[in-house]
Amino acid sequence: MSRRPDPVASRRAILEAARGCFARSGYAGTSMHDIAKAAGVTQSLIHHHFGPKDALWSEVRTFAFTEHLNHQRALVDAGMTDPTQLRAALASYFRVLADNPEILRLVAWVELDRPQELVEEVRDLHARGVAAVEAGQAAGVLRADLPARFVVTAFMGLVRNWFEERNLIADESDPAEVARIDAAYLEAMWTVLSQGLLAPEPGQSMAADAP
Repeated sequence: MSRRPDPVASRRAILEAARGCFARSGYAGTSMHDIAKAAGVTQSLIHHHFGPKDALWSEVRTFAFTEHLNHQRALVDAGMTDPTQLRAALASYFRVLADNPEILRLVAWVELDRPQELVEEVRDLHARGVAAVEAGQAAGVLRADLPARFVVTAFMGLVRNWFEERNLIADESDPAEVARIDAAYLEAMWTVLSQGLLAPEPGQSMAADAP
């Protein structure tokens, strides 16, 4: 007796295949034939589950980004009124990109092909980040002389740029080397942020740290 197809499993397989194809080749460079071949299904089954390619692309974006964005919103909304919260947010964002390298590739393709589609999704997270930094500044944990919007941009850029440039200084085919250098960079980022961003302890002036 033949086993009936599992629609949930089929849908998941298509999304995973489409995610990989779009990450490698972008929206314009990916065909429904490419996705069907990668998923091991027919193009008609893809149309049945998702409709045309632009609808599937939208679904892939949601599939790839929503969990990440929701997690980041939760971290940001928890606040930055304690240095441990700032470090946790940094480590979490770093780990998500380390574990899901296709996210940056998908973001890059969206920025190239359809930049307007990212605006609303990212703007909300950025605004929440600015509010969290401002709360940390008001609490005296973070330096108040730095514009919060610049702090958030620098925070995100320090993490993202690492995964765009890591291949220049590390052998990315060696998992042990990647794990070692990722940990070292994460520690270095925290040093840069904590020494340059955190407010001085009571009685310690910012000038005291200047060379």
